[in-house]
Amino acid sequence: MIATASELVPIHHDADVVTARRSGRDMAKKIGFGSADQTRLATAISELTRSVIKYAGDGECMIYNESNESRNRIRVVVEDHGLGIPDIEMAMTDGYTTGGTVGAGLPGREDS
Repeated sequence: MIATASELVPIHHDADVVTARRSGRDMAKKIGFGSADQTRLATAISELTRSVIKYAGDGECMIYNESNESRNRIRVVVEDHGLGIPDIEMAMTDGYTTGGTVGAGLPGREDS
């Protein structure tokens, strides 16, 4: 492993979303990610941390540099301290929403 740098950003307020986004972008830039990938990472962090504030109230964003000799890699873990999702199966249904949105959040992913 080349680097083991990490960042921990507590998520309690809207300003923390900006801090987490900036931390991710800064780390990505430092280890050599291109500007498009820096933006993609910052956008993903922004979406996840905004959801923490909207649905759970608080949590944390951990950003790890897991680069090694052959690959630059960042791992982001966003955790909330909310009550949880009462019905996971229902929440994974396309169109399900508790926030008045289009309901593309949890099922809006591709399996690889």
